[in-house]
Amino acid sequence: MDIDVPPTSAPMPEYPSPPFCFKSLPAELRFSVIESFGQSLPDHPPDLDTLRSLSLVDRECSRFACSVLWRRVEFHSKSNEQLETFLQHIAPNRRALIREADLGGAYQRAPTDDAGMQAIQQRFMLYMRLVEVLPALSSLDIKALPFTNPILVITAPTLWSTSSSFNSTLRTLSISGYPQPLIDGDTLSLVFNRFPLLSSLSLTLIGPCLNGSFAPSLRRLERLRRLELRNVECVDARLLEGGATWSADIKELVISDCTNLDLDSTIQLIRQLAPTLETLDLLMEHAALPLHPEIPLPTDSDSSLAPPPPSPSSLPLAPLPLPSLHHLSLELSPSPSTALLLALHAPHLTSLTVLHPSPSPEGLAAIVGLVERSPQLMQVRIVVGRETLEGTTQEEVEALVGGCQRRGVKLGWDLLDG
Repeated sequence: MDIDVPPTSAPMPEYPSPPFCFKSLPAELRFSVIESFGQSLPDHPPDLDTLRSLSLVDRECSRFACSVLWRRVEFHSKSNEQLETFLQHIAPNRRALIREADLGGAYQRAPTDDAGMQAIQQRFMLYMRLVEVLPALSSLDIKALPFTNPILVITAPTLWSTSSSFNSTLRTLSISGYPQPLIDGDTLSLVFNRFPLLSSLSLTLIGPCLNGSFAPSLRRLERLRRLELRNVECVDARLLEGGATWSADIKELVISDCTNLDLDSTIQLIRQLAPTLETLDLLMEHAALPLHPEIPLPTDSDSSLAPPPPSPSSLPLAPLPLPSLHHLSLELSPSPSTALLLALHAPHLTSLTVLHPSPSPEGLAAIVGLVERSPQLMQVRIVVGRETLEGTTQEEVEALVGGCQRRGVKLGWDLLDG
């Protein structure tokens, strides 16, 4: 939504009824049509021109279309002067319609001098004023915090003047070309204390936590439903200490490239969240192998007769029941992927995506086994590279295809180049 302020006192112009008699449709149907034009999907941005046209049909449509038009506002592409104009002229009834604010970031790259830093802080002070005047705000996207003093934004009094009902969504992003974390786990724990009603949290490129406050603060977010962790150093074994319990019923979990969380710890975390978990994305291409109890080696007297001990990657994991899981996406190193697929029990699983499955027969067999154990599974998508194809026989592929056909499961293959 463009933040240019439309006139609020001018009389509504009279337009002839559209040729398809939109005005004669029931109110519920008209509202559904307006809502559909306001949807924001990856391949379907909101049709703002159509929304504005439909808002002129009658007063009811005007009120509903305005609520859709002003639901989400993108501020990040506007200049400081435009934001000042918005603050000065936006009508109170329009402010009350804004539910989601995309602040982006105050910069596209790291500042190189004092003037650049001052510009960043000036921009963020404008953002704080914006947040203060939006009483119904429930979702905030913010790209990053100031480099030298991130605590400045987090403790700004204006931001938290209505913190009892704010915020449902918080998302941090990294800056292109700047690989270092912009905020650490200690500072984030203060954010969680200020955001007790967070329902969706997406963290990217976060530094370590030195005082240990990150894990307990995160677990106390009782309304959290979606948790996305990408390259977050402060996510480590402290999340699991003492059989840690979570206040929230997490429904969606994404873990990607959290180097301080090995596969064993990841699986322990999944077990803690298992009862309510509906969507699980594990994107850990270089995950550590599962840890297992030591295997006793044969003595000298019977070493010639005993078979060699199995490798850790071939040992099975304990069963991993996920009673509420519907969607699973998995990208691990081949052996852990196979072990996890063999351990998984998800009776309500409907979609499965496996990236780079093991080229060994056990890899595809593990997928077939999960298909057989998942009576509600509807589709399987496998992303493979040349190495996987070269290590797979025609019989193994046919076994997977046949297993999906027997269950009526749609099977799709994506071949990666290289």
